[in-house]
Amino acid sequence: MKYLLSIIFLLVTAATSSGTIEILSERYYPIDLSLSPIRIEGYQLLESGGTRISVIEGSYCQSNSWIIETDSLGNTVSIDVDSVYNLPSLSMAEFPGANERWMVAEDEHGDTLWKCPLEGTDILYFDQPMIIELPDGGYLVECRPDCQTNVTDIQRNSIDGEMLWHLSLGTNYLLDLPEPDGEVYPFVECMRETSSGDLLIGGSVSQWLTSADACFVTLIDGSNGKAVWKTLEYALGEARILDVIETVSGYIVAVGETAESVSPQNQSYCFWGAKQPLLIVLDDEGTLLNLEAFNLEKMDSFKSIIELEEHSTDGNEFLIAGVDSSTCELVLVRVCLTNIE
Repeated sequence: MKYLLSIIFLLVTAATSSGTIEILSERYYPIDLSLSPIRIEGYQLLESGGTRISVIEGSYCQSNSWIIETDSLGNTVSIDVDSVYNLPSLSMAEFPGANERWMVAEDEHGDTLWKCPLEGTDILYFDQPMIIELPDGGYLVECRPDCQTNVTDIQRNSIDGEMLWHLSLGTNYLLDLPEPDGEVYPFVECMRETSSGDLLIGGSVSQWLTSADACFVTLIDGSNGKAVWKTLEYALGEARILDVIETVSGYIVAVGETAESVSPQNQSYCFWGAKQPLLIVLDDEGTLLNLEAFNLEKMDSFKSIIELEEHSTDGNEFLIAGVDSSTCELVLVRVCLTNIE
């Protein structure tokens, strides 16, 4: 089965692989996206014919929920900041000899409801974790234990804070390297739950600090944290996945960014060139069906994606969020993925 990609926008751009790209509409919104990352949380058709779109910007500890309403012609009616998006806070355990990080849920008065240690963390833990709230009220937590390991810790907690399982996602697994090769931990950028309760995880990974970054998507069994399959791609030479979803039809669509890998003359290291938005389509077993990089004038990365089920006719339709690289304003792109027998 072959796929053709078409983007609904105003300009026609070229793709780096086979496919047809048709650009019909482009929407820019005067929102100062000072926090990172951004994520589309919802899309609703209104009785007036307009739409209501919600976009979250920022991390678990500081986030804004933007609500955008448009009329039937797609013109912006209003833009509001709805609320601060709150998830459980984090603190250090104050016990003799213990240097673990803990996830702590507090009520509006600051009283502790429950707490759970983050498996694998220690005093060298140096980065804010990613916390995703699941539909069942539980949580996915990602954290990097320290700067001297090639694994990233992921755990699933129940709604009451009980740790259900823990996974050390390793560079060696993703790149098929023998132990102990590899000095860089995988950078997890997104975690999504599938319709079956499994988990899609995406990001970037490299063997050494000087190596090119490959993007990856891996499927994790939601009941026990075991890896099911993985897909790795370098695209133009460097690549990163920033969001990944399962479609209603069972396919997997991931978005992010890619660039040529540039190496200075007579040097052993490489770095990213000019970035381009990236879209990847996989089947439900992780097999690559299509990979497209887009040369868009003001946007160099696709940050988040949702499927617009009510618009799906002969193909799947999506809404993708990005940022105008010159003004830091929100850009929303509509994409159609069409099946060709």
